Amino acid sequence: MSKNKLNLTLPPGSIEPVPAVSPSPPVPPLPTYSEPPVIPDGVMGKMSIDAIQERLEELEMDEEQRKRLESFLGQKEKVGELCDEDFEKLGELGAGNGGVVMKVRHKKYGLIMARKLIHLEVKPAIKKQIIRELKVLHECNFAHIVGFYGAFYSDGEISICMEYMDGGSLDLILKKAGRIPEPILGTITSAVSNIIAA
Repeated sequence: MSKNKLNLTLPPGSIEPVPAVSPSPPVPPLPTYSEPPVIPDGVMGKMSIDAIQERLEELEMDEEQRKRLESFLGQKEKVGELCDEDFEKLGELGAGNGGVVMKVRHKKYGLIMARKLIHLEVKPAIKKQIIRELKVLHECNFAHIVGFYGAFYSDGEISICMEYMDGGSLDLILKKAGRIPEPILGTITSAVSNIIAA
């Protein structure tokens, strides 16, 4: 059975031969080290806080957004390393691809967070997605993105602790509203575009 059911043809000369690709030059091997470099405790955190402060100056944010982001970064620094014992469970927010999202309270500071619990007996594709999500969350500190407090491993689960958004998820808002007005969509689109461009 022919795949060309309509018997279409191309005029002569319309298909150009693909030029042969010349082999690329060999890549020099990466240097090897007898011992990994030593980074003093706290240096990476301090460097990233300084870098974030510099980045804040470059971002186009109004004063309210700037204060909110600075407040979040201050809370994140105050909370520090997280562990299972730090949290009181308040309820379930939802369940999704390989995990459950819980509403929790940080016992010491009273901060309400969303804690995504991901059981590690998941498919390799989901593990890759988790690693990718953690890297992105760690690097994203923008006024229009949910804040990331940190992640830890406990009892066979990875916990990802994020800023709790009491307005609910965008998909739930869409289900309730039926349709999001154009000016609001414009604001969301503009915020996402600014984040991608940054």
